Amino acid sequence: WMASEEEMKEVFDLLDKDKDGKLNISELGTALRACGQNPTDAELQQMGSNCDFASFKGHVKRLNQESGGDSELREAFGVFDRNGDGYVSKDELHHVLTSICEKL
Repeated sequence: WMASEEEMKEVFDLLDKDKDGKLNISELGTALRACGQNPTDAELQQMGSNCDFASFKGHVKRLNQESGGDSELREAFGVFDRNGDGYVSKDELHHVLTSICEKL
């Protein structure tokens, strides 16, 4: 999952405590986590403080791409969607659940 630009802006504005249009490292880490990312302390240090919204957006997108973004979710969904039609039928769900779980 990746936050929409509107969601990113809302998070950015909420965490920009002094309303100067920039996030310090602490605010940046919190904002990135609120947008579904999990940067390391080293990554945050590389991003630096005084991050404006354009930079913040870029960081969210880059971290999302590096983490696999939706590809992991799609891959997991593929386990359930055995015929590849984009839907998980009752039978497909039943098959997976009975394969990985005890009797339902």
